[in-house]
Amino acid sequence: MKTKLVVLIALVMVVCICLAGCSYEMPEIERVYDISYENIYVDAETGVMYLWQTADSKGGLTVMLNADGTPKVYNKDVNTYGNVYNIASENIYVDTETGVMYLWQAGHYQGGLTVMLNADGTPKIYNKDASTYENVYNITSESIYVDTETKVMYLWRTGYAKGGLTVMLNADGTPKIYNKDTNTYKNVYDITSEIVFVDKETGTMYLWQAAYYKGGLTVMLNANGTPKTLNNN
Repeated sequence: MKTKLVVLIALVMVVCICLAGCSYEMPEIERVYDISYENIYVDAETGVMYLWQTADSKGGLTVMLNADGTPKVYNKDVNTYGNVYNIASENIYVDTETGVMYLWQAGHYQGGLTVMLNADGTPKIYNKDASTYENVYNITSESIYVDTETKVMYLWRTGYAKGGLTVMLNADGTPKIYNKDTNTYKNVYDITSEIVFVDKETGTMYLWQAAYYKGGLTVMLNANGTPKTLNNN
């Protein structure tokens, strides 16, 4: 009798645990924050603002946009952020084939890369006679990845334990397309072995490039500049 009672109690406990497990709901976790405490970098030549986000040994960099999609331009009279710096001491990389400029931001074990824009949204083109920046380099020794389906090119910049990835653009803002007959760069690779992430709600694809303690992420584009999706690749 005692044995049957013990077994019955054990069964009741199992049922209760299962029911409790089925009714448990994951708590909602707030993942949206304002950027009041983040660092913002300003291109003193154009006024365009760039957001730099870091956490421990991780970093990311992107151009800031207004609600209408135009680049956000710094205005000291209305600015509400405290951590605003110019990019005078940062490194800028130039695509010698197009003249398009890319901003590289690096910290301790942190890195980020983004194309630079003018206030009107067009890519910023390097002009050595007018440039006020000293740390300007070409991308000859950097790695370039090509989407073999669209031929769109992606620039991968790394440093010690830091990395950044961005789509490459032409001077008119269209994605740069790989042409083996005119290409002047040596470190060009396809993305066959890389990881692609897909937004299941939109189908939009994102390219993830990773190496030892380095990582970079960017949206993938078609040759006409539209986002690449699983339905149109």
